[in-house]
Order: sequence, then C-alpha cells, then structure tokens
Amino acid sequence: MTKITLKNGNGEFVFEKKEIEVESEDEETTDLSNSEWLMVGLSEGESLDQSSVSAILSRVSSVRMTSPLGKTAKATYGIIAPQAALTYEVAGKTYTLLVGAKLGENYVAKSSESDYYVEVSSYTVQSFIDNSLDNFLQKKPEDEG
Repeated sequence: MTKITLKNGNGEFVFEKKEIEVESEDEETTDLSNSEWLMVGLSEGESLDQSSVSAILSRVSSVRMTSPLGKTAKATYGIIAPQAALTYEVAGKTYTLLVGAKLGENYVAKSSESDYYVEVSSYTVQSFIDNSLDNFLQKKPEDEG
C-alpha cells in the first residue's frame, strides 16, 4: 500500500508511504531502501505513531465476510452515509471499503471489489469507525503513565 485515507465521524486522516534511503554500514553494499508512513496535515510538534498505521494495515487485510446480504442496497445498510470509509492504493489501483450500519454484533460493509453487501465482524472494523487524531499520534513521554 502506498496511500491510505480514513474518513469517519472524527475527521479525515490521510497517510502516505515515503521511501527513505538508509546508509549501509557495508561499503560493498549500495544504499538500502526503506519506507515510513507520513500523516498529512500534522501540526508542528506532532508525529505519527507508525504502529497505528500498521494496525490499520493489519485490520484491512483481515476483514472477512461473516455472511452475505445480497447485491441490492437497502437504506438500513447505512452505506449511503457510511460510518467509515477506508480508501487505499496498492500498485497504482485504488480500493474502497465502506462500513455502514451495525447489525447485531456485526457491521454492514461494501468493498469496491465486490457487488455484494456483506456483514463483517465488528472486531475488524470498529477502529475504522472510532479512530480519532489522538489514536494516530506518537505519545509524548509526559502523556504516558
């Protein structure tokens, strides 16, 4: 993934992957390429907690259907005004996951890769709905403890 955008009731959060060069200690080896995630719009003194982006990546890759709901949209699915919209880019292609209404213990979801509306576990998508800026910021030592 090279870019992730999360929109929910707490705002819009955009993360972009940046390649960084790492000097090699071995003179025979060329510079190594590494990457880090940057968060668009951080204020001075704020820094991104890299593990928070790793958590998003983990959740996105683990979203699984618990049951199909069909191809017909229903107002009760809450997809027209989703609780969360996650857009991510992989190899130049953009994908979207919309998280709608809660149905029992699960949520309705719709992927740009499928015609189906499905139920997904609340465990995998709850953070997409709940995350706010504070969830993505590196904690300062005085904030801990």
